[in-house]
Amino acid sequence: MANILFNTSQNNIHQFKKYYSLFIFICSSFQLVLCENSIDFIVLLYVILINILILLYCFQSNKFKLFPISYLMIFFSFFFNSASALFLKTFELSKVSSNLFLPDDIYLFLFLSCIFVIIVHSLYVRNSIKDKKSLIFNFNQKLKLFDIDLNTLFYLGVFSLFIQVLFTLDVVGFNSYSENSAQSGRFNIFSRFMRGYGPFYILIFQLILAKYIFNQIFNVSKFIYFLFFLILIYISITSNRRDILFFGILTLIMILMTIFLLGKIIITKKTFFKYCSIFIILFLSSETILKFNYAYIIERNNSPTQTVYGNLSSFFATFKKLNNNPDFYRNFKSIKQFTIDYGLNINSYYNSLIYERFNPIKYADNILFFSQRLNQNSLDEVRSYSFKRIMSVIPQPIISIFSKDFKKNNYIYETVATKIIKIAKPNHNAANDVGSILIDLKIFFGLLFFIPLGFLSYLSFIIFDSFYDRKKQIFSPIILIFIFYGSNSIYGLFSSTSLDAMITFILRGIPQSILLYLVFKIIFKYFFKSKPKFS
Repeated sequence: MANILFNTSQNNIHQFKKYYSLFIFICSSFQLVLCENSIDFIVLLYVILINILILLYCFQSNKFKLFPISYLMIFFSFFFNSASALFLKTFELSKVSSNLFLPDDIYLFLFLSCIFVIIVHSLYVRNSIKDKKSLIFNFNQKLKLFDIDLNTLFYLGVFSLFIQVLFTLDVVGFNSYSENSAQSGRFNIFSRFMRGYGPFYILIFQLILAKYIFNQIFNVSKFIYFLFFLILIYISITSNRRDILFFGILTLIMILMTIFLLGKIIITKKTFFKYCSIFIILFLSSETILKFNYAYIIERNNSPTQTVYGNLSSFFATFKKLNNNPDFYRNFKSIKQFTIDYGLNINSYYNSLIYERFNPIKYADNILFFSQRLNQNSLDEVRSYSFKRIMSVIPQPIISIFSKDFKKNNYIYETVATKIIKIAKPNHNAANDVGSILIDLKIFFGLLFFIPLGFLSYLSFIIFDSFYDRKKQIFSPIILIFIFYGSNSIYGLFSSTSLDAMITFILRGIPQSILLYLVFKIIFKYFFKSKPKFS
């Protein structure tokens, strides 16, 4: 069986590399035609080299099957933060160097970062092959994170959806709290605890692939799945959270690609044409999907003040207006982002906002640009602010034991990226600007950024690979919910929005999810010993 999987994996990886290389060649040729000067050419060269690097290194058949998570962590991270620009900019018929403040600087830095992360990973692989099991893997085994009960996973997903529905309805005041309100305290803690179950909804839909992920079969009727998908859309719209819907879909795509590369799926002519048909339909529907996405943005300010029914009706009214009123749609697209005194758009790298979220290089470019305009005192202020945001991972009662003056609320609502931009541009009004972990490291450590990058990379590889059992070739459910979940994304770790986001995720996000999973598992086994099923 193992030999069959390996041979299939080899073939699938070979096919993937072949077609990926073909796309590199086609898009590079087109971009070469668009080059007008030396900077255009140099930037294009960096993008091509990044694509070739991640393609050749991350898909070595003999090693990939042993460390699929960390290999794909590198591939997708640098695909998202830089390499994908080659394809997306070509789709838009524009140069990869266009609409960036520092095109050659940012791509050079990402190229060097990619090389360094690959070097660190090669050392990690060499050491890990010798030491077959890490301490964290053994610990995960003791916690029985690889003892998969599909019924538990299914009902955990159902519970997650149920909790999120309660939050949208504000049942018993789930949303009516703040750190300084009279309701803060026990109920506040309970509310936050329940919110922690939010990401687990994705488990319901992952069970469609249970045969390949867990080596088990789980049958649920298509009607039940359709009903859950409608509930998911309801939650997404009424809470104005695009991530619940879009990142959920992307997570499934990432998982599907993972099991394909591991050789657990054989692409026949029938399935090939099926997936091609889906891709063509999605491509042809891209404008409609974009309008659906814009409806979330337009309704963002209205959502907190409206009822559930009001949010639903207002959202679809806006979506209808975007479809039926071309002038309204064009006007919104033209003003969706703001300009700054330097004459360039601070957010826009692509014409499509979806591309912008998919490839966040413009955010890295913004922060690098503004950071170069800060003096030493300002840089020290940013470093201090970032450190305090990392400290805010710790619960306030524990912080108060050591520092009575430290209030985490002063640091959790404004990102480091916003802090940098506001110092350089005091009249900037945003609070949640997106940054880049790699640029953060450069700002904080200068030319020595590779030292903390190497440490964080090596640690991340050890941690996240420990959620994959090489012998059984199965994944722990914990890792699956975070494969591609917003800023808490395993596969996009090196394209994370900030250093504090990555550290928070490792120190709090993963341990918290493990705890919540184990709590639910114990309660479920106690109350449902008969193992109920939906069918």
